[in-house]
Amino acid sequence: MIVRCAKLSHKNKVSAGLERFSSIEIVGYHFEDRGYVDKDYDTFIWTKEILDPSEIEVWERTIVEEMGKGKNVYNMARLYRVADKDELISTAEEYGAKYFDSSDPQAFQRYR
Repeated sequence: MIVRCAKLSHKNKVSAGLERFSSIEIVGYHFEDRGYVDKDYDTFIWTKEILDPSEIEVWERTIVEEMGKGKNVYNMARLYRVADKDELISTAEEYGAKYFDSSDPQAFQRYR
């Protein structure tokens, strides 16, 4: 999945790294801009790595909303993966969205 233009979930150290060291055009921040960004983007990047139990529902609902807009999702949350949630997988399939989970406990075994 190639990311050219993205809306990020949170303004934090991860987003600061993307701003400084990537070639991705960042059009806004979901929670700072209250979900509204007037520029088009191809990918939504969830940048918050550690989620409190109270944030899990927000994480899932936000990803469903973005996939419903046809946006690809790059998920950087640790332990919470799109690939582990049937509803998120079916939403991606329904709207033609791609997803990538950066937290993959099996990655080491596959690339070993």
